[in-house]
Amino acid sequence: MIHTKLILSLECAQIVQRSLEPDNLSSMQTSENSKKVIVQFEANRIGTVLSTIDDYLMNAKIAEDLCSITKTKTKK
Repeated sequence: MIHTKLILSLECAQIVQRSLEPDNLSSMQTSENSKKVIVQFEANRIGTVLSTIDDYLMNAKIAEDLCSITKTKTKK
């Protein structure tokens, strides 16, 4: 079993974590703490780990981008 932990420092950490949480795999746990998203999961194969990380990071980027755009537009 491969155990993985990602720590993402994000301006919109809470929004990103809550946005992505419904898509968590059964082996995933996520939390948010002081502008950081902490993701922990496990898988049996390295390919699964890499795919999961890739998917999560892509979705986190989209959520962070949307949050940033929203913040910028509300400041105007």
